[in-house]
Amino acid sequence: MNKEALTEKGKPNMLAAVARVLAERPEDAALVLNSNWLLLTRVAGVLRRHGTTWWSHHDMDNGIIRQ
Repeated sequence: MNKEALTEKGKPNMLAAVARVLAERPEDAALVLNSNWLLLTRVAGVLRRHGTTWWSHHDMDNGIIRQ
């Protein structure tokens, strides 16, 4: 499998896994990509997306993770 195919399958699967964790657990949480990019936080039950250009650039602003 080439790098592009792995990336295209990996991103939606990663976000689906994050969505499942957020749905099942009430704790505060953060999604940090590659130890460098803060993409998502949940503090006191409030979900907030960070790095809006990442979400739109990678076409991941499709509602997998509900606010």
